[in-house]
Amino acid sequence: MAKLHKKIIQTLRQRWPDVVDALDDVEGTHEVTGVIITKAFDGLSHEARQQRLWKLLNRSFTANELAQIGPIATLTPAEAKPISL
Repeated sequence: MAKLHKKIIQTLRQRWPDVVDALDDVEGTHEVTGVIITKAFDGLSHEARQQRLWKLLNRSFTANELAQIGPIATLTPAEAKPISL
């Protein structure tokens, strides 16, 4: 797990302790992308989930770090079950 990946998960778990890490380090780069899963997203629209995620990331990371964070899907545990991560 790369340094940025680890920092993202630590930051998310401070806010949402039950976050399941399904992020990936993009090979050959310092970028991170993927999926996070938490019951905190239950009942929220996709847009609301993304707003909460990026509000937290924007407060916690430098512009350089943010540039290395790719798309992150935000799922509830019920939505993630069929995926079988």
